[in-house]
Amino acid sequence: MIGPAGTFAGPKAEAESKGRGLVAVVAANLPHGTTLYHRYERNADGTPARCRVTGKCQTWKRDGEKFKLPVKHGLRNCFYITEANGHAWCLTEVEAMEKTDD
Repeated sequence: MIGPAGTFAGPKAEAESKGRGLVAVVAANLPHGTTLYHRYERNADGTPARCRVTGKCQTWKRDGEKFKLPVKHGLRNCFYITEANGHAWCLTEVEAMEKTDD
């Protein structure tokens, strides 16, 4: 995922992340206000749970896979999406609704 001289790779890295949820390369390029959808958690009407990006993604130079993305869910719930739980979040509602074999 890291290119020469520690720079993030571009579209190739995004293509590698297809189907794996959020990875550091994708999370680092998300603008403020982007809506993310959860793969497993559902709302009462059956739609995927949503959250919105509220700040800048923090990444680490020593570990290119590590990231911390601040998000908000609902009126008061704020939390971080990290490399540990990034697999459960995706960018489109259609992708979140697909059945997974996890």
